[in-house]
Amino acid sequence: MRAENHARELTRTEAHRVYREHLRNDFPRDERKPWARIERSWRQGRYFAYGLFEQREDGEALTAYAFFYMEPGRRAALLDYYAVVSGLRDEGYGSFFLRALAGALVPGRCEMILIEAENPAFAEDEAERGVRNRRVAFYTERCGAADTGLRYLLFGVHYVIFTLGAPDTLDADALRQLAETESTALYSGMLPEDFFARHFAIE
Repeated sequence: MRAENHARELTRTEAHRVYREHLRNDFPRDERKPWARIERSWRQGRYFAYGLFEQREDGEALTAYAFFYMEPGRRAALLDYYAVVSGLRDEGYGSFFLRALAGALVPGRCEMILIEAENPAFAEDEAERGVRNRRVAFYTERCGAADTGLRYLLFGVHYVIFTLGAPDTLDADALRQLAETESTALYSGMLPEDFFARHFAIE
């Protein structure tokens, strides 16, 4: 990291600009929700975003961003999109931002952040398994995320679920049950009923 950075919540207008200028280039088309869908969830109180900003001589500059989905009244927020701005990766912004988000969101906005990572056990080859293992290590070793023990299948992809900010008083079984309850509530609210029934399954 080059200078002092701070995390703050984005307005919907700011989030739309981040979507146009960064997110649609950082994520493949088949992983990218249309902005209209995000905006609809935002207006319903189910979506929000944060940015990490670096103070420079000419003002603040975006260095990373995170988009979240959260059902009103629930305990967890799902990290929907997360990326460091192109050209600044591998400089420490990513881990700094995730830790900052845990402090910014918990306990004010939610009780825990849920993070999905593709399950290394289902990688197609060793190269892909290596990529997935490095992603898991990023969350657990560099960001301090805890494995909830929850695994689920979503649209044919196997995921491992991690968390930041979950209560320390929970044992492994209670943490897994909480993650399962919250994930089920999130996706049953996010997806049409028939999609949820066909494409979301706890493993």
